[in-house]
Amino acid sequence: MGYNSKQVTLLGVCGTGFGLSAIVVGLRFFVRTVLRPNTLGWDDWTMLFTFGVAVAGTAVEILMVEYGVGQDMRDVNPENIPMVAKLTLLNSILSLVGTMTVKVSICFFILRIVHLSSRTVKWMVTINLTVLVPVTVATIIVDLIQCIPLDGYWDKSVQTKCINPDTINVLLKTSSGVGVATDFLTAVIPMVIVYRLQMHRYQKRVVYGLLVLGFLRINRQNRINSMVADRLHKR
Repeated sequence: MGYNSKQVTLLGVCGTGFGLSAIVVGLRFFVRTVLRPNTLGWDDWTMLFTFGVAVAGTAVEILMVEYGVGQDMRDVNPENIPMVAKLTLLNSILSLVGTMTVKVSICFFILRIVHLSSRTVKWMVTINLTVLVPVTVATIIVDLIQCIPLDGYWDKSVQTKCINPDTINVLLKTSSGVGVATDFLTAVIPMVIVYRLQMHRYQKRVVYGLLVLGFLRINRQNRINSMVADRLHKR
């Protein structure tokens, strides 16, 4: 099938993000197993799990485009709408899990490098994890119980009880707000550590730039899922 410009862009972003992730994770394990043997930690295994989630998420995103995501929802084949709804829900859950575990991995890494040298940083990480994990789990639960039985989310012929879409939107926006806060804190904590290091200003700016890019990348998929879900509710 032919793709429009938006769909080509979506596939390009998915492919580029997946490729960069594979390179970074591959290099990370190369360093920890070959250049610096016996240095693998919980942060590395958590990141590897996150990469596995990213593989599944990328496959789902490609299927979403195949079924019409990227087109105006009025132009999508009505027969494809149930599958788009299923894939959107699945991708939302994968995105939530992946976003949580990548931030957990970063927090584990921070705890690994600071040890007991900075109580302030340690408390910041603990607070971040205490907020991050329960909120993410609660959001996933809301996703899974928004319609009972869940089939009613994508099959309108099924008799089901669904939470009011406006209520869902409020809950998800609240969750997104908390997510942005934890994203920000996850990016700021390493900046505090880097600021204290004896490094050239240019090197610090490069590190700060990479952290900001990571912060922006983490939120990309949540926005895509929100837009698709919103259009499905309005259809």
